[in-house]
Amino acid sequence: MNAAEIADRLLADLAPIDTDAAEALGTEPVSLMPALAPADFAARHEAYLRAERALAQPDDDPTAGVLAALFVATPLGAHHAPQRNMASSPARRKELVAQENSYQQGGIEHIVGGL
Repeated sequence: MNAAEIADRLLADLAPIDTDAAEALGTEPVSLMPALAPADFAARHEAYLRAERALAQPDDDPTAGVLAALFVATPLGAHHAPQRNMASSPARRKELVAQENSYQQGGIEHIVGGL
């Protein structure tokens, strides 16, 4: 896959749970409310991991490697990047789950505070 195809797939994967991704694809968002369920966070994480893995694959597209490096260097990419050699340990998994839960709680508090 070239970089444009990877980006299109990432948007398609995120569109059901991310209004910005849906709008970027030119489709109606499923809901205007932020998707904050644990399954939504897991879906986002998997979508970003798929995109990063796809960008890391050798391809004839010279931009893919550059995009992969830029993606991981961004705060969003760094958050969703695989935790190499650490994610497999039970302690690291607990740490990652706690981190996701804190993001979810922060999102919920932001929404409730805005009401």
